[in-house]
Amino acid sequence: MTADMCILSEHHSMSADETYPGMSQDHQQQISGIPAGRGSERPLVSIVTPNFNYGRFLGETIQSVLGQKYPRIEHIVVDGGSTDDSLDVVRRFGSGVRLIAAPGTGQTESINIGLRAATGEIVGYLNSDDLFFDSDSVQTAVDVLLGDASAWMVYGDLYEIDDESRYLDSISTTETEFLLADSFLQLVNPVCQPGSLMRRRALDVVGYFNETRRYAMDWDYWLRLAAVGRIVHIPRSLSRMRVHSSSKTVRALMSKVDDMLELYDDAFSAAWLPDSCREHEMEVRCLVAGYCIIQCFAARRFARAGTLTRVALRWAVRSRARDLAKLVRESLRHPRGRALRRHLGWLPLSAPASPSRGRGR
Repeated sequence: MTADMCILSEHHSMSADETYPGMSQDHQQQISGIPAGRGSERPLVSIVTPNFNYGRFLGETIQSVLGQKYPRIEHIVVDGGSTDDSLDVVRRFGSGVRLIAAPGTGQTESINIGLRAATGEIVGYLNSDDLFFDSDSVQTAVDVLLGDASAWMVYGDLYEIDDESRYLDSISTTETEFLLADSFLQLVNPVCQPGSLMRRRALDVVGYFNETRRYAMDWDYWLRLAAVGRIVHIPRSLSRMRVHSSSKTVRALMSKVDDMLELYDDAFSAAWLPDSCREHEMEVRCLVAGYCIIQCFAARRFARAGTLTRVALRWAVRSRARDLAKLVRESLRHPRGRALRRHLGWLPLSAPASPSRGRGR
């Protein structure tokens, strides 16, 4: 991305004959060959926006929804009890936005409240500090869903922007679709959530977002959804995600640790998890513990990191995962691991590694 593209235009949109970079010619022809139809013939799309004290961004978010070229959109804002000017911002848009006041609810609860109130055949949520990429974003996502009956959900790429909506970075994935086993075993969530849309039947079959999750509720849902239907990637930016100091994603590392541990505990006890994932439980649990140790280091929670290191080593020994045991030992030799070693005086840092087995994780 060049410097002169640093500031995003509010009115950028792709022309009808513009191609999607990275998309095959056949796929482009498939999308462009779908007739737009009259507005009344298109499925209703419901966009839910959870909000709490983000009035300074909320107006721009609503404008990005109302500015979509797609003719049938229902926009629902669920407010968790804001004390700023959020409610006034919503009311300025009149009948274009449906407001649901739900004081005391968190983000995931607000999303579920909005989804239950939604009447669209296609649904999605856009956080109150995020934006659609351009005026064609919803149209693009709907066209792919209508053109592929096997797709239960679609997602695209995104731009990261700052408080002033200036370009920071672009995020894209190379996957053509979300694969449950790859995501679960590699601890990777490739889905850029803003701009994603899914069929209502996903809610009927999979249910709603897990309200005990604060940070991984979307990944938790994608895993469960991928167990029953395809999640397709569109190689085109569909959204702009705002990164700022007060955003929830930036704030609490330890809550992410709790979410990750609980997500995998629940998954390994769930019926939807395929055997191809379940057979690698010991290796995966060791990887999860390793990820959480890194988060604990970043948050300077060394005692918690010590506890998780014991867990990681226990799983590494049980799985005979040589490389993982070596990785943990090496991390303790790092200068930042000195405080952690005080909690692990019993650890045999020079112990020989066990032979690997299976995936060698």
